[in-house]
Amino acid sequence: MIRLLTRGAVGQRVFVYRNLREKCWSVLGGKPHRLLGHAGSLALVGAWFSVGVGGRDRVRREGRKNVHAGANGQLVSLGPLELPGDIDLEEMKVTYNPVLDDFFVWSNGMDLPRKGETDSLVVVMNREQCYAFSARAA
Repeated sequence: MIRLLTRGAVGQRVFVYRNLREKCWSVLGGKPHRLLGHAGSLALVGAWFSVGVGGRDRVRREGRKNVHAGANGQLVSLGPLELPGDIDLEEMKVTYNPVLDDFFVWSNGMDLPRKGETDSLVVVMNREQCYAFSARAA
């Protein structure tokens, strides 16, 4: 059952992953992480991506997907977001395939920076696609 995310979650630090069963984004928050709800579109600032190595290895070993990777950051928006027109969305598209990739990559195959390797990423998740770009480009 889908529990829609409420505007009260905006401003919180969250962990977001793609929910393949419900075809939406699942948002976890608090300590320990608890499900805050689901959203079709959202945006994070001060974001970074993370991959649990043990979970990724289990996917490779068992051939079944599990929740082990996603984006961390401060939730700033719910719903569709208009991006600046000068940003090439195709270049900013983010993908992750646990069978082929060790980490999240941009569409050109380059790894995204890990936590602490960049000043800040803005992450926009619309429907089924995720985009990431430097906060300076926004």
